[in-house]
Amino acid sequence: MSMDAQAAAAALGEIEGLRAATRRSFGYRLASAKLVLWGVVVAVANVLAYVFPEKPGRIWIVMTSIGIVASLILGRRLARNGYGPVWRIFAGFLLFLAFGLFWSVGLGHFTGREMDAFWPTLIMFGYCLAGLWLGRVFIVLGLSIAVLVAIGYVALGPTYPLFLAVVNGGGLILCGLWMRQA
Repeated sequence: MSMDAQAAAAALGEIEGLRAATRRSFGYRLASAKLVLWGVVVAVANVLAYVFPEKPGRIWIVMTSIGIVASLILGRRLARNGYGPVWRIFAGFLLFLAFGLFWSVGLGHFTGREMDAFWPTLIMFGYCLAGLWLGRVFIVLGLSIAVLVAIGYVALGPTYPLFLAVVNGGGLILCGLWMRQA
């Protein structure tokens, strides 16, 4: 069976389309795993900060360290499958973290409650930016969680960390589960 040039070009186009869809699907599955991971990390850290209000800084340092190590492991999977070098993802994360620390600790001298509002909204800003390239779901997630965090900051008292566990952690988990289906 022979194929003319036009049919061969169409077949190659279909193959390329399938390759791109498979690559996107794999990227979504890994992003899904990271979203669920960070949703659990954030939710557990917020619940622990509520239960042990005298040690929120230590709790966040430990939980963030766990999240970073797990993210690096998942990032290696991305790199092995052709999604770019892990060092770029890690460098971007470190720059984002340094920016947040500069404003919240260096210049802002935020209290615990202000930190609880600042960091989720900063991270959600990053999600909104990512959504410009990765899809509207990131923009919707980022804006929704940021608005809910701000409402909780203004309206809630001592239960604010539990609210954040549900809104921030739960929002990340739900988005991760949604992406798994994409």
